[in-house]
Amino acid sequence: MKLPNYLTSICLLALSGCFTVPMNRDYRGPSKRPASVQEYYQYNKNNSYQFVSKEQVHKDSALTQERIQLETEAGILTLDYFHGAEPSEELVLVFPILGGRKNMIASYFADYFARNGMDTAIVHRDEKFKDPNYIDQLEEILKLSVIRDRIALDYFEKEHHKKRFASFGISRGAINVAITAGVDPRLKFNVMALGGTSLVKLFSESKERRIKRYRQTVQQ
Repeated sequence: MKLPNYLTSICLLALSGCFTVPMNRDYRGPSKRPASVQEYYQYNKNNSYQFVSKEQVHKDSALTQERIQLETEAGILTLDYFHGAEPSEELVLVFPILGGRKNMIASYFADYFARNGMDTAIVHRDEKFKDPNYIDQLEEILKLSVIRDRIALDYFEKEHHKKRFASFGISRGAINVAITAGVDPRLKFNVMALGGTSLVKLFSESKERRIKRYRQTVQQ
């Protein structure tokens, strides 16, 4: 086969999803989490939440959606829990994107996954993250987000007997997935889509309209 034809075939296979690249044979898995990481995101796991309220938001023949509120040391934690008629032992945490209202995109995926046999939960986010007035508190806001994610896992383990956890996030949600999955070993299966790599560069160099407006407000 001529080289151009060979390269074309490789590209077509890759684009169709029929081509894979094997992992490094010497790869032995991720490095052990440093003790300093666990210390930084430490919280009272033995008494991490107090139940506040639960209400049914939606119910049909295939799906039930409930809104749950918990009081925690990291503030009020709001969860939207999607499950089928027979809840499973698995749960996918769906992390919202930065923009939009009422978690529309996250709700779409959470609903879709639940209708296809995978129970899901959306962890509602603190709106302070996108408020320029809290620019000097971003580190603490992200830290508390991770702690609330871990408390959500505690709740579903204890109250709903979940045994295996995964996560799914797009954009800002993918950033949350990367941090929380890096901290808590219970998140075994994680999907990140369109997540930014360097928060510093995102805030300082991004040409996205909303981030530019955020940056201009902070600099005033």
